Amino acid sequence: MGKTLKIIIAVVLVVVVGVAAYRLVLSPRNEAEAGDKKPEFTYSPGDYFVSNIEDSSRLLKATIVLSVNDQSKIEYMTENNHVIRDTIIQTLREKNEEELRSSGIQDKLRKEIVANLKARLDMDYLVTVYFEDFVLQ
Repeated sequence: MGKTLKIIIAVVLVVVVGVAAYRLVLSPRNEAEAGDKKPEFTYSPGDYFVSNIEDSSRLLKATIVLSVNDQSKIEYMTENNHVIRDTIIQTLREKNEEELRSSGIQDKLRKEIVANLKARLDMDYLVTVYFEDFVLQ
């Protein structure tokens, strides 16, 4: 009976660990979490960006999409697309080659672009920016 009890305990432990792993990792988000998140809408400020790199003969090519949580602001963004593009280009041009090759540069640029756009155009509805491509040539 000692072996049978050990097998039963082992099976119960495996089931408990499996259920816990499923709930923590694989289960869908609960409705309360999903309800807290605002919907996101995307805005493309046009074709890719090509920018000189500070103190370098290289160029940076990036395609960027903006994510906002208020679809009614898309028209305002379209009207101010020239300011949006200028702000993004200025942010990109401030970086040198070493910075652009560093790990985490896209996250750093993402935060800087969002902060600069919010400051320049009062875009409190701007959530983040996404890089569709990011190439140092």
